[in-house]
Amino acid sequence: LTPLSWTILRPSTLTDDEPTGKISVGSDQGSGRVSRADVAATIAAAIATPTTIGKIYEFNNGDVPIADALAEGGWHPPSAAAVGPVTE
Repeated sequence: LTPLSWTILRPSTLTDDEPTGKISVGSDQGSGRVSRADVAATIAAAIATPTTIGKIYEFNNGDVPIADALAEGGWHPPSAAAVGPVTE
């Protein structure tokens, strides 16, 4: 795919709600909502968690602490086409 380390975070609809520190990760998250603050916390946690490299996370606000949700969830793309073209 690329020589760079990458993680893709795909939050659902953003809100200005108070953060919960908890998310739900899965492929069926498109119609949910997630606070902007929880998105920021998820970004920070993903950067600090090497096991998120090479995975895609779709998420909403949920019931699982962010660090636990990142450790348990995410998926590897089946092909380079899943993340877009490689540029050289």
